[in-house]
Amino acid sequence: MVQMLGAGVRTYNMASAKLFWVERMRDLAKLEAHRRRSHEFRRRAGQKARALFASRERQ
Repeated sequence: MVQMLGAGVRTYNMASAKLFWVERMRDLAKLEAHRRRSHEFRRRAGQKARALFASRERQ
C-alpha cells in the first residue's frame, strides 16, 4: 500500500516536473519570438530612417 502510494507520488512529481518544463519552454519560445519580432521591427525602422535620411541628402 505504502509502496503504491510512493510510486503514485513519484509519477505525480514526474508529471508536474514535466509540465513545469513544458511551461518554461513555452515561455522561452514566446520570449524568443517577441525578441525576434521587436528586432525585426527595429531593423526595419532603421532602414526606413536611413532611406529617409538618404533621400533628404539627395535633395
